[in-house]
Amino acid sequence: MHALLLSLPPAIIAILYLTFLGHRTDYVGHFLAGYGGTLVVMALGLSWSRGREGGPAGGALVVILLVGCIALGALQEATTFRLAKFDEVDFFNQNLGAILAAAVALLTDYRTAEEEFPFLTSMLAGFTFLAAGFVYAFI
Repeated sequence: MHALLLSLPPAIIAILYLTFLGHRTDYVGHFLAGYGGTLVVMALGLSWSRGREGGPAGGALVVILLVGCIALGALQEATTFRLAKFDEVDFFNQNLGAILAAAVALLTDYRTAEEEFPFLTSMLAGFTFLAAGFVYAFI
């Protein structure tokens, strides 16, 4: 069930992007990269915080990590991926993916899960979507 939660929402949205905006594959690429990258950060941050005292609670930590991912996306868009200027549409699509990953993270119990399944499947899905985003953004 966890793998379905991780994969189905971004896959449906990616199909919609390709159906209605297929001529601009960079849109779906930025969305998938934002989702995948943020999902990796969420899995690492929330798993690391499991069992630790004094840190922010799950929901607050998700918001902190989300804001950090959006800031990193803005920095990347303004420097590394800037061809002519800061692209607001690419930044928007990255943020849609990041927000979806944060929503999925809120539905995933990283902090109390005894087994590593949520962490491992989140990492696998995150890197897979990040790689797919890279492919779509640059083809």
